[in-house]
Amino acid sequence: MTQSIASLLIAVCILSSCSPKIKLKAQKQVVALSATKGEKSKVDTLVFLNSGKFINSLQPEIAGADAKYFTILSEFPQRVNAKESIAITTQFHPDENFVGLANAQLLLNVAKDSVLTIALNGMSTKGLEGKNEPPLAWVTKTLGYAIDLGWDGLANHIRPDLQGEELPVSLFRASGKNAVEMIPVARYSPAFELPFGFYSVKNSLPVLQEVGVLAQSKTYPEHQTLFPKVELGSTSFTSKSEAFGFYTTSPSHVAYSEDQWNKKLFKKNAAHACRVYPVKNAQGVVLPNQFLVCFEEAFNGDYQDYVFLVKNVEVLKAND
Repeated sequence: MTQSIASLLIAVCILSSCSPKIKLKAQKQVVALSATKGEKSKVDTLVFLNSGKFINSLQPEIAGADAKYFTILSEFPQRVNAKESIAITTQFHPDENFVGLANAQLLLNVAKDSVLTIALNGMSTKGLEGKNEPPLAWVTKTLGYAIDLGWDGLANHIRPDLQGEELPVSLFRASGKNAVEMIPVARYSPAFELPFGFYSVKNSLPVLQEVGVLAQSKTYPEHQTLFPKVELGSTSFTSKSEAFGFYTTSPSHVAYSEDQWNKKLFKKNAAHACRVYPVKNAQGVVLPNQFLVCFEEAFNGDYQDYVFLVKNVEVLKAND
Protein backbone atom coordinates (compact mmCIF):
# COMPACT_ATOMS: atom_id res chain seq x y z
CA MET A 1 0.00 0.00 0.00
CA THR A 2 1.48 3.36 -0.98
CA GLN A 3 1.79 6.16 1.58
CA SER A 4 -0.75 8.37 -0.26
CA ILE A 5 -3.42 5.63 -0.24
CA ALA A 6 -2.78 4.91 3.45
CA SER A 7 -3.16 8.61 4.27
CA LEU A 8 -6.44 8.74 2.35
CA LEU A 9 -7.85 5.75 4.24
CA ILE A 10 -6.88 7.29 7.58
CA ALA A 11 -8.65 10.54 6.64
CA VAL A 12 -11.80 8.68 5.64
CA CYS A 13 -11.73 6.75 8.92
CA ILE A 14 -11.47 9.95 10.97
CA LEU A 15 -14.46 11.48 9.20
CA SER A 16 -16.63 8.40 9.47
CA SER A 17 -19.25 8.16 12.24
CA CYS A 18 -18.13 4.56 12.85
CA SER A 19 -14.72 5.83 13.95
CA PRO A 20 -14.16 5.61 17.70
CA LYS A 21 -12.06 8.78 17.41
CA ILE A 22 -15.17 10.97 16.98
CA LYS A 23 -16.46 11.63 20.50
CA LEU A 24 -18.85 14.56 20.72
CA LYS A 25 -20.50 15.00 24.10
CA ALA A 26 -23.52 17.24 24.68
CA GLN A 27 -24.35 19.02 27.94
CA LYS A 28 -27.92 17.68 27.65
CA GLN A 29 -29.94 15.33 25.47
CA VAL A 30 -33.17 17.37 25.21
CA VAL A 31 -33.82 20.97 24.18
CA ALA A 32 -37.20 22.19 25.46
CA LEU A 33 -38.65 25.41 23.99
CA SER A 34 -42.03 27.10 24.27
CA ALA A 35 -43.89 29.89 22.51
CA THR A 36 -47.35 31.25 21.86
CA LYS A 37 -48.57 30.24 18.39
CA GLY A 38 -47.11 32.48 15.71
CA GLU A 39 -44.44 33.83 18.06
CA LYS A 40 -40.77 32.99 18.57
CA SER A 41 -39.48 31.22 21.65
CA LYS A 42 -36.46 32.13 23.70
CA VAL A 43 -33.25 30.76 22.29
CA ASP A 44 -31.33 27.85 23.79
CA THR A 45 -27.60 27.38 23.33
CA LEU A 46 -26.16 23.87 23.49
CA VAL A 47 -22.50 23.30 24.24
CA PHE A 48 -20.72 20.28 22.75
CA LEU A 49 -17.28 19.02 23.73
CA ASN A 50 -15.06 17.15 21.32
CA SER A 51 -13.39 14.67 23.66
CA GLY A 52 -11.82 12.75 20.78
CA LYS A 53 -9.56 13.61 17.87
CA PHE A 54 -9.72 16.47 15.37
CA ILE A 55 -13.03 16.66 13.45
CA ASN A 56 -13.36 18.13 9.98
CA SER A 57 -16.52 19.05 8.04
CA LEU A 58 -18.96 19.17 10.97
CA GLN A 59 -22.52 19.95 9.80
CA PRO A 60 -25.56 20.35 12.10
CA GLU A 61 -28.99 19.59 10.65
CA ILE A 62 -32.57 19.70 11.93
CA ALA A 63 -34.67 16.68 10.94
CA GLY A 64 -37.98 15.09 11.88
CA ALA A 65 -41.70 15.59 11.40
CA ASP A 66 -41.78 19.11 12.85
CA ALA A 67 -38.36 20.30 11.70
CA LYS A 68 -39.89 23.37 10.02
CA TYR A 69 -40.67 24.91 13.42
CA PHE A 70 -37.05 24.89 14.61
CA THR A 71 -34.11 26.99 13.47
CA ILE A 72 -30.35 27.01 14.01
CA LEU A 73 -29.39 30.64 14.65
CA SER A 74 -25.68 30.52 15.42
CA GLU A 75 -22.69 30.18 13.18
CA PHE A 76 -20.51 27.19 13.98
CA PRO A 77 -17.06 25.96 12.99
CA GLN A 78 -16.83 23.02 10.61
CA ARG A 79 -13.41 22.14 12.00
CA VAL A 80 -13.27 21.20 15.68
CA ASN A 81 -10.00 20.55 17.46
CA ALA A 82 -9.51 17.91 20.14
CA LYS A 83 -10.79 19.05 23.58
CA GLU A 84 -12.49 22.02 21.92
CA SER A 85 -16.07 23.07 22.73
CA ILE A 86 -18.59 24.45 20.25
CA ALA A 87 -21.98 26.09 20.81
CA ILE A 88 -25.12 25.83 18.69
CA THR A 89 -28.13 28.09 19.31
CA THR A 90 -31.66 26.95 18.41
CA GLN A 91 -35.12 28.55 18.43
CA PHE A 92 -38.73 27.39 18.13
CA HIS A 93 -41.20 29.32 15.93
CA PRO A 94 -44.62 27.65 15.50
CA ASP A 95 -46.95 29.05 12.86
CA GLU A 96 -50.24 30.77 13.71
CA ASN A 97 -52.27 27.60 13.14
CA PHE A 98 -50.23 25.22 15.28
CA VAL A 99 -51.10 24.54 18.92
CA GLY A 100 -49.60 21.51 20.67
CA LEU A 101 -46.31 19.67 20.93
CA ALA A 102 -43.68 19.58 18.19
CA ASN A 103 -40.80 17.13 17.96
CA ALA A 104 -37.65 17.19 15.85
CA GLN A 105 -33.98 16.27 16.14
CA LEU A 106 -30.75 18.19 15.96
CA LEU A 107 -28.24 16.01 14.10
CA LEU A 108 -24.52 16.63 14.14
CA ASN A 109 -23.14 15.15 10.94
CA VAL A 110 -19.58 14.37 9.92
CA ALA A 111 -19.03 13.30 6.30
CA LYS A 112 -22.81 12.92 5.88
CA ASP A 113 -23.04 10.48 8.81
CA SER A 114 -24.82 11.44 12.01
CA VAL A 115 -22.57 11.17 15.05
CA LEU A 116 -24.87 12.74 17.67
CA THR A 117 -28.63 13.31 17.96
CA ILE A 118 -30.33 15.76 20.35
CA ALA A 119 -34.12 15.88 20.82
CA LEU A 120 -35.78 19.20 19.97
CA ASN A 121 -39.13 19.56 21.77
CA GLY A 122 -41.41 22.55 21.26
CA MET A 123 -44.65 23.53 22.96
CA SER A 124 -47.01 25.98 21.22
CA THR A 125 -49.87 27.50 23.24
CA LYS A 126 -53.05 29.31 22.22
CA GLY A 127 -52.21 32.51 24.05
CA LEU A 128 -51.45 33.91 27.50
CA GLU A 129 -53.14 32.96 30.78
CA GLY A 130 -56.42 31.29 31.65
CA LYS A 131 -57.63 28.53 29.35
CA ASN A 132 -54.86 29.43 26.87
CA GLU A 133 -52.27 27.86 29.13
CA PRO A 134 -50.80 24.39 28.53
CA PRO A 135 -51.55 21.40 30.78
CA LEU A 136 -48.83 20.21 33.11
CA ALA A 137 -48.74 17.03 31.00
CA TRP A 138 -47.60 19.11 28.00
CA VAL A 139 -44.91 20.72 30.14
CA THR A 140 -43.44 17.43 31.33
CA LYS A 141 -43.50 15.87 27.86
CA THR A 142 -41.76 18.91 26.37
CA LEU A 143 -39.11 18.72 29.07
CA GLY A 144 -38.50 15.13 27.98
CA TYR A 145 -39.99 13.42 31.04
CA ALA A 146 -42.18 10.30 31.08
CA ILE A 147 -44.16 10.93 34.27
CA ASP A 148 -47.66 9.69 35.07
CA LEU A 149 -49.21 12.84 36.52
CA GLY A 150 -52.65 11.34 37.02
CA TRP A 151 -54.46 13.65 34.59
CA ASP A 152 -53.84 15.01 31.07
CA GLY A 153 -56.08 18.08 30.75
CA LEU A 154 -55.51 21.60 32.00
CA ALA A 155 -57.59 21.71 35.17
CA ASN A 156 -57.90 19.01 37.79
CA HIS A 157 -58.58 19.53 41.51
CA ILE A 158 -56.73 20.61 44.67
CA ARG A 159 -57.74 17.75 46.96
CA PRO A 160 -54.84 15.99 48.73
CA ASP A 161 -55.58 12.72 46.92
CA LEU A 162 -52.33 11.53 45.34
CA GLN A 163 -52.44 11.82 41.55
CA GLY A 164 -50.58 9.36 39.31
CA GLU A 165 -47.00 8.94 40.51
CA GLU A 166 -47.26 11.79 43.01
CA LEU A 167 -45.22 11.17 46.16
CA PRO A 168 -46.56 11.50 49.73
CA VAL A 169 -43.90 14.04 50.66
CA SER A 170 -43.57 15.83 53.96
CA LEU A 171 -40.10 17.37 53.80
CA PHE A 172 -36.77 16.99 51.96
CA ARG A 173 -33.11 16.69 52.90
CA ALA A 174 -29.86 17.02 50.95
CA SER A 175 -28.74 13.74 49.40
CA GLY A 176 -25.00 14.45 49.30
CA LYS A 177 -22.29 17.08 49.51
CA ASN A 178 -23.36 19.00 46.39
CA ALA A 179 -25.56 22.08 46.69
CA VAL A 180 -29.30 21.58 46.33
CA GLU A 181 -30.56 22.90 43.00
CA MET A 182 -34.00 24.51 42.67
CA ILE A 183 -34.33 25.23 38.95
CA PRO A 184 -37.49 26.96 37.61
CA VAL A 185 -38.48 24.91 34.55
CA ALA A 186 -41.99 26.26 33.89
CA ARG A 187 -44.26 29.12 34.91
CA TYR A 188 -47.87 29.68 33.86
CA SER A 189 -49.33 32.25 36.23
CA PRO A 190 -50.29 35.94 36.39
CA ALA A 191 -47.45 38.41 35.86
CA PHE A 192 -45.58 39.51 38.99
CA GLU A 193 -42.21 39.00 40.67
CA LEU A 194 -42.17 35.68 42.49
CA PRO A 195 -39.71 34.98 45.33
CA PHE A 196 -39.03 31.28 45.85
CA GLY A 197 -36.86 29.19 48.12
CA PHE A 198 -36.80 26.72 50.98
CA TYR A 199 -37.89 26.79 54.60
CA SER A 200 -36.97 25.06 57.82
CA VAL A 201 -39.15 24.79 60.91
CA LYS A 202 -38.19 26.62 64.10
CA ASN A 203 -40.33 27.24 67.16
CA SER A 204 -43.24 25.50 65.43
CA LEU A 205 -43.25 27.92 62.48
CA PRO A 206 -41.65 27.84 59.02
CA VAL A 207 -38.60 30.08 58.53
CA LEU A 208 -38.25 31.20 54.90
CA GLN A 209 -34.88 31.31 53.11
CA GLU A 210 -35.12 33.02 49.73
CA VAL A 211 -33.15 31.42 46.90
CA GLY A 212 -34.21 33.56 43.95
CA VAL A 213 -36.91 35.76 42.40
CA LEU A 214 -38.68 35.02 39.11
CA ALA A 215 -38.91 38.05 36.85
CA GLN A 216 -42.00 40.09 36.16
CA SER A 217 -42.87 40.12 32.46
CA LYS A 218 -41.39 43.04 30.53
CA THR A 219 -40.14 42.53 26.98
CA TYR A 220 -40.97 38.79 27.07
CA PRO A 221 -43.89 37.02 28.82
CA GLU A 222 -41.74 35.46 31.56
CA HIS A 223 -44.89 34.46 33.46
CA GLN A 224 -46.00 32.16 30.59
CA THR A 225 -42.99 30.15 29.51
CA LEU A 226 -40.67 27.25 30.07
CA PHE A 227 -37.51 28.19 31.96
CA PRO A 228 -38.72 31.55 33.29
CA LYS A 229 -36.06 34.15 33.97
CA VAL A 230 -34.55 34.39 37.45
CA GLU A 231 -34.34 38.15 38.06
CA LEU A 232 -32.49 38.04 41.38
CA GLY A 233 -30.65 35.47 43.43
CA SER A 234 -29.69 31.97 42.42
CA THR A 235 -31.05 28.49 41.68
CA SER A 236 -29.00 26.58 44.24
CA PHE A 237 -28.46 26.60 47.98
CA THR A 238 -27.03 24.76 50.97
CA SER A 239 -29.06 24.22 54.12
CA LYS A 240 -27.87 23.72 57.69
CA SER A 241 -31.21 22.17 58.48
CA GLU A 242 -31.58 18.38 58.31
CA ALA A 243 -35.09 18.77 56.84
CA PHE A 244 -36.62 21.50 54.71
CA GLY A 245 -39.54 22.24 52.42
CA PHE A 246 -40.02 24.50 49.40
CA TYR A 247 -42.16 27.61 49.01
CA THR A 248 -43.22 30.38 46.62
CA THR A 249 -44.47 33.85 47.54
CA SER A 250 -47.10 35.50 45.33
CA PRO A 251 -48.72 38.89 46.11
CA SER A 252 -51.59 37.10 47.90
CA HIS A 253 -49.91 34.35 49.93
CA VAL A 254 -47.07 31.94 50.53
CA ALA A 255 -47.53 28.41 49.17
CA TYR A 256 -45.73 25.64 51.06
CA SER A 257 -44.83 22.12 50.00
CA GLU A 258 -46.41 20.92 53.26
CA ASP A 259 -50.19 21.09 53.53
CA GLN A 260 -50.12 21.85 57.26
CA TRP A 261 -48.67 25.34 56.77
CA ASN A 262 -51.08 26.17 53.96
CA LYS A 263 -53.99 25.15 56.18
CA LYS A 264 -52.69 27.02 59.22
CA LEU A 265 -51.35 30.23 57.70
CA PHE A 266 -53.35 30.78 54.48
CA LYS A 267 -56.74 29.18 54.99
CA LYS A 268 -58.33 30.97 52.03
CA ASN A 269 -55.93 29.42 49.54
CA ALA A 270 -55.27 25.88 48.33
CA ALA A 271 -54.29 23.58 51.21
CA HIS A 272 -52.65 21.03 48.89
CA ALA A 273 -50.69 23.72 47.07
CA CYS A 274 -47.89 21.45 45.87
CA ARG A 275 -47.57 18.10 44.12
CA VAL A 276 -44.20 16.32 43.96
CA TYR A 277 -43.21 13.75 41.34
CA PRO A 278 -40.11 11.65 40.70
CA VAL A 279 -38.28 12.70 37.53
CA LYS A 280 -38.21 10.00 34.83
CA ASN A 281 -36.52 10.43 31.47
CA ALA A 282 -38.17 9.70 28.12
CA GLN A 283 -37.36 6.00 28.50
CA GLY A 284 -39.09 5.87 31.89
CA VAL A 285 -35.87 5.59 33.91
CA VAL A 286 -36.02 7.35 37.29
CA LEU A 287 -33.30 9.97 37.67
CA PRO A 288 -31.97 9.60 41.21
CA ASN A 289 -32.39 12.44 43.71
CA GLN A 290 -34.38 14.58 41.24
CA PHE A 291 -38.00 15.68 41.67
CA LEU A 292 -40.54 17.98 40.06
CA VAL A 293 -42.08 20.32 42.63
CA CYS A 294 -45.30 21.72 41.13
CA PHE A 295 -47.17 24.61 42.77
CA GLU A 296 -50.82 25.63 42.49
CA GLU A 297 -51.48 29.38 42.81
CA ALA A 298 -55.28 29.34 42.60
CA PHE A 299 -57.97 26.64 42.77
CA ASN A 300 -58.29 25.06 39.30
CA GLY A 301 -55.70 22.35 40.07
CA ASP A 302 -53.46 22.73 37.01
CA TYR A 303 -50.26 22.76 39.14
CA GLN A 304 -48.16 24.41 36.44
CA ASP A 305 -48.18 27.90 37.96
CA TYR A 306 -44.59 27.39 39.14
CA VAL A 307 -42.69 24.17 38.43
CA PHE A 308 -39.21 23.50 39.79
CA LEU A 309 -36.71 20.77 39.01
CA VAL A 310 -35.14 20.01 42.39
CA LYS A 311 -31.86 18.08 42.35
CA ASN A 312 -29.52 16.57 44.94
CA VAL A 313 -32.28 15.85 47.48
CA GLU A 314 -34.23 12.93 48.84
CA VAL A 315 -37.78 13.07 50.13
CA LEU A 316 -38.94 12.50 53.68
CA LYS A 317 -42.33 10.88 54.01
CA ALA A 318 -44.79 11.84 56.72
CA ASN A 319 -43.71 8.98 58.99
CA ASP A 320 -39.93 9.43 58.59
